Amino acid sequence: MPTQFLSLPGEIRNQVYRHALVRQETIGLQYGKCTARGIIPNLLCTSRRIHREALPFLYGENRFALLALNRVMAGEIARFPDQIGPRNGRFIESVQICHPIFRNLGDDAKLDENCVQLLSRLQRQCPNLKTLIMCPKSTDFVIRLQLAPLVPVNPSYITESLLSFDGRLKAIPSLEEIIVQVYQDTPLLNFLRGMEPRGWRIDVLDAVSRHSDDELQDNVFGRIAPSPLRRS
Repeated sequence: MPTQFLSLPGEIRNQVYRHALVRQETIGLQYGKCTARGIIPNLLCTSRRIHREALPFLYGENRFALLALNRVMAGEIARFPDQIGPRNGRFIESVQICHPIFRNLGDDAKLDENCVQLLSRLQRQCPNLKTLIMCPKSTDFVIRLQLAPLVPVNPSYITESLLSFDGRLKAIPSLEEIIVQVYQDTPLLNFLRGMEPRGWRIDVLDAVSRHSDDELQDNVFGRIAPSPLRRS
């Protein structure tokens, strides 16, 4: 069967690879789960040549979203770039992160160490990464603040942490686009707006999106705001 398939013109083989391995919707990766329904990864095991030809479609034409709901998941998701390695990571051009930027708010706002590790590994293993998208859950602290409304928020610490995060992003030399999706009622909106002169694009979502997310938490993602795939 592989021999017969490989005798087909390259254009037809590419159509088969794209049909079997590429999805328009974002592919969500969570510890132990994946939303890649309909993808046929076994195709890669058919032969070495098919594996070599098909890899750019699987990793280069899909968008992967990395979801972490707690520190255990965050640690596992941070290993994703190392798990796929540079051979596969070189094809990835777009990644969406659903991972807290901050470890906490208040007067001790610091970057989450797992998020920092994830960015470092993306820099090392994905040398052609062009677009990085932060989903609303990355910057949404309303639930935390509602549970502890008396926690003081020190603006200077938040600004310093965002600047530090920006430095981590700018350390990825191939990165061309930074998109931050945020709910319109998040306490961090004004702080994030302050990062627009540094090249961040802030996409503001309405509060209805938050309620939809909360209702769908039993899914792997809930609902992640869609973004168009970049195709080369």
